[in-house]
Amino acid sequence: MRRRLLTAAATMVSCAVVFAGGAAAPAFAATTHHEVHVSGTAHIKDDEWRHDDIGNHKLARQTLRLPTDGFIHWTPCQGREVTANFEVHAKLITGDPKKVGWARVHASLWLLEGVSCNSHDVDAKKAIDIDVPPNGEVTQSLTAVTGERNSEDYATVTFKVEHDLVND
Repeated sequence: MRRRLLTAAATMVSCAVVFAGGAAAPAFAATTHHEVHVSGTAHIKDDEWRHDDIGNHKLARQTLRLPTDGFIHWTPCQGREVTANFEVHAKLITGDPKKVGWARVHASLWLLEGVSCNSHDVDAKKAIDIDVPPNGEVTQSLTAVTGERNSEDYATVTFKVEHDLVND
């Protein structure tokens, strides 16, 4: 009985090794997933009557792993009262045979101004949809300018989106 089990086990091993012209079969098949990377800068102006408070802020590279819908949220603040609320959502495009494997990225920028960086007073909003091919990249800018009279608060976010195919 033991001899039959050993013979059966040896046969199974040799069958597993003979795969694709004699090459050894992988222990498990590699899968590919999509990664969307976002990085950028924000240029924010807090308009004050005595002097303007202007600054630049850097968004370090953030990664979203698809196919699940994910998002990045970033809120740089300038002058302790003007905030650029930047949000990026990404998902794989479905239903368009010309864009199989592409990522659709939705970027939104809200300009908030109040008495602190935690204000929820939205002065302006801009948004854009970007389709990025596999192993492609796109650079884009969004600018939101306040609608308040006698104020020139604004925020510009310039960002790069990279879409990579990664083997696990």
